[in-house]
Amino acid sequence: MTDESIRVEIDHLRREIERHNDLYYKHASPVISDQEYDALERRLRALEAEYPELAAADSPTVCVGADSDSRFPSRPHSHPMLSLANSYDPLEVTAFVKRLRRDLGREDLVFTVEPKIDGVALAVRYRDGLLTTALTRGDGRSGDDVSDNARTITELPARLDDSWPGVFPGEAPRSFEVRGEAYLRLTRFGQLNRMRAAEGLEPMANPRNATAGTLKTLDSREVARRGLSVFCYQLFSLEPEDAPDLSSHQVEMEVIRSLGLPTNPFLRTATDPEEIMARLDELAVLRQGLDYQIDGAVIKLDDRAQQVSLGATAKSPRWGLAFKFPAAEAVTRLLDITVQVGRTGVITPVAELEPVGLAGSTVSRATLHNWDEMARKDIRIGDTVVVVKGGDIIPKILRVLTDRREGGEYALDQPVDCPVCGTPVQSDPEQVAVRCVNPLCPAVLAGRLRHFAGRDAADIDGLGGKWVDSFLELGLIVTPDDLFNLERDQLAVLPGWGEKSADRLMTGLARAKSRPWSARIFSLGIPQVGVTTARTLAGRFDSIDALCGATAEDLADLPDIGPIVAASIVEFLSHASTSEFINNLKKSGFLLEKEEIEEVDDGGLSGPMAGKTVVLTGTLDNLTRDQAKALIRAAGGKVAGSVSGRTDYVVAGGKAGSKLEKALQWGVEVLDESGFLALVQPGDGNHGND
Repeated sequence: MTDESIRVEIDHLRREIERHNDLYYKHASPVISDQEYDALERRLRALEAEYPELAAADSPTVCVGADSDSRFPSRPHSHPMLSLANSYDPLEVTAFVKRLRRDLGREDLVFTVEPKIDGVALAVRYRDGLLTTALTRGDGRSGDDVSDNARTITELPARLDDSWPGVFPGEAPRSFEVRGEAYLRLTRFGQLNRMRAAEGLEPMANPRNATAGTLKTLDSREVARRGLSVFCYQLFSLEPEDAPDLSSHQVEMEVIRSLGLPTNPFLRTATDPEEIMARLDELAVLRQGLDYQIDGAVIKLDDRAQQVSLGATAKSPRWGLAFKFPAAEAVTRLLDITVQVGRTGVITPVAELEPVGLAGSTVSRATLHNWDEMARKDIRIGDTVVVVKGGDIIPKILRVLTDRREGGEYALDQPVDCPVCGTPVQSDPEQVAVRCVNPLCPAVLAGRLRHFAGRDAADIDGLGGKWVDSFLELGLIVTPDDLFNLERDQLAVLPGWGEKSADRLMTGLARAKSRPWSARIFSLGIPQVGVTTARTLAGRFDSIDALCGATAEDLADLPDIGPIVAASIVEFLSHASTSEFINNLKKSGFLLEKEEIEEVDDGGLSGPMAGKTVVLTGTLDNLTRDQAKALIRAAGGKVAGSVSGRTDYVVAGGKAGSKLEKALQWGVEVLDESGFLALVQPGDGNHGND
């Protein structure tokens, strides 16, 4: 290899690893297994070691992957929140023990072995027994403040028992931090997916991704509904002068348990590589019966003083190692390859497998990603294949057992025409995909409608996936805006429907019009714009018109949006069919603009509406809308454009519309004009226009 080819490979590996870091940490949507990711990182680390002149301070081999989210305030960590070095090879466990014995100059070391929970790292701070702050890992130096969401985790007490100072050896620290791993129990994950299926929503891919997405949900009520759990594994004082004598990891874990905080019951000790491997084998057997996911084990030096002596690299502590279990695999036969057309027109091949047990479930389908991937792995119909479910990502074919071929196997050609509508397909080199470009393709229409109605989008109660298909077949709807033209009586007489079902859908459609601005952006189905990117756009643009007027350069400067996503947004919004779609949504009352919030000056302003949020609806007899807003501001309140759970009052005049209906549904106090005037200016009812 030439020096230039090495430089090119290193640059490629860094970009690939950073892309996968972004998918894993920011979007909770990994597309490769942990083992494949670690192989990329190992190759890069080896090249950087061999060619140190090509090393870089910002290389992913020395930087912790970041899960930072601009929607949450960022706060510095009390101590760097590092990640452990990974290993899959027992020989590396032996090398780890030998290195620590050499560096410490002694043979009699004690190690602990405990499960590596496949969840999301969390740092929780207590002061005087009260939970004050919870941070995600972030970039290791600072993390996102998710305190409100962490308080919904029932296993984390908001207030410790009054006897808590007595559990510490010696003086109890007034402030301390506990670190742990948030996760979803498998039984709870299954319940949530069954609920989503009943609502016609796509299932969550796996518990780890669901946990990451839940912790970054703005509505803490929804976080509480999801039911997260946590295991704690580390504790230290935030006041060095009051640091308790936690002489070992075993003592540390006992203190955490005594504080009433949850710890994992599996904690074993070992003194040499053979004992460590025996503990790993024990855990691997127990793994299948656990109600939570683990992807390996954490091996730590037990003695805290020895840990401090060894220190850490820029990315990992030298005293710990994460041993990863191999991804669950199974051998089966590839019976057929079918194709799916998604809402953006991308055509995806899917493997139809002879059913086989894998990681506690029966697998009969696996993603093939695209035709380039199929060609690279030489996947053919009739092949005997190895299926993997690493990290419980959607099952995929790891490799083909070519020595078992009998001669009748054959490859599936890339389609020339859309398998649903017959329109010639186009190649999309940016996504390594083929795409149906017919906006009226039935598969595209159905996908767009399901996306529009989904929980993270318009969240239309009463419109499951099967009813979307039914409405399309009956010709009642074509595009999402058609939903708002449906009539109650028209629905009530449909097979399987009735007055209650029709009323439920009508209510769902009315509520959809006041969904948060970011959810309405997400509902449009802009290619490559997920929930997080939609929130970024909502924070920058106040209306769909402003967003449509943005250039690719404007968009590319925003957090989480690069040139490719920016170009995709501009292309979608500039299309004639999109303009028609947006205009029809506006006409239907699905107003594509940010809800109006007029914050009061917090310079000591007080009054009968101090800190209250008020929504105006309908026509008042004696006040213009601007006069009413001025009175609210003068009384210390703020004006909102739509009703939500944060609304304190709705002032309703003549011809009040859906805002009044929603206020009644939410139980928000409704004031008529006289009640409003009596509240904002007691004793003075003269506020007419004359």
